[in-house]
Amino acid sequence: MKVLCLTTFPVEAAATRYRCVQFFSYLADHGFECRLRSFLSPDLFGKFYTKGGVVVKAAQLGLAALSRLEGPNATWFWYSAKQPCSAPP
Repeated sequence: MKVLCLTTFPVEAAATRYRCVQFFSYLADHGFECRLRSFLSPDLFGKFYTKGGVVVKAAQLGLAALSRLEGPNATWFWYSAKQPCSAPP
């Protein structure tokens, strides 16, 4: 089975390695083919927090979104909320 792991940051970010990549070898041993796709390319990740280049950054994000449409069997989302979520009343 193919699994697509979508993360905010590329493998260069410690958060991605810690929360996703470390499990890939275990999953591969159990028949899963894992792919990592991040919303930020390594190039854009390096530039993302610098000033300026809004148009270029937006264009690169749009192209990255299109490149992720390969048709995996399952999708694994890693999402990190800055504020805790509360249960609905």
